[in-house]
Amino acid sequence: MAALVHGLTGEGSRVLDAGCGVGGVAAVLAGLGHQVMGVDVDLEALRVAAEEVPRVPFWLSDLADLDVPQAALAGGFDVVLLADVVPRLRPGIVGAVMGQLVGVCRPGGSVVAGFAADPGTVVEYEGACRSVGLVAGDRWSGWSGEVFSPGSRYVVAVHHRPVVREQGPRAGWWARLFGAR
Repeated sequence: MAALVHGLTGEGSRVLDAGCGVGGVAAVLAGLGHQVMGVDVDLEALRVAAEEVPRVPFWLSDLADLDVPQAALAGGFDVVLLADVVPRLRPGIVGAVMGQLVGVCRPGGSVVAGFAADPGTVVEYEGACRSVGLVAGDRWSGWSGEVFSPGSRYVVAVHHRPVVREQGPRAGWWARLFGAR
């Protein structure tokens, strides 16, 4: 999964490992040159993560609240990663979690989630992504980019936060001046 994230962004990108557990993926991403931050609700897992990967900041927080100091979130993230997290969320909370995570994903950034492809979970997740304005991108049946099909038992879904372009009379003036369409 770290290779997929690295391939999406390139070295030096900011990555939020949402539901990071003991920090294994965060460690690999940091080793590849990414600026990584981990968040999890499990204090014991975070203690292990902090001991094993001291160069990565880890925060204790429920993803539905994302109670993390604003300074840690400043500037947003190029990628928000949810590795095997979605099915473990409390029932009915996926929308609230995605609302928090889209808020820390930079415009033009991506939310990447991989989990067991239970049809109900996939439908709930996709609906939550749409409801917060994320645009569906690639979908695979594994972290190595295997082709997704309706019978796949695992899904890796990439959604993008759109870049909002300026609207209104001034936007048209800039477009005419610089030839943008």
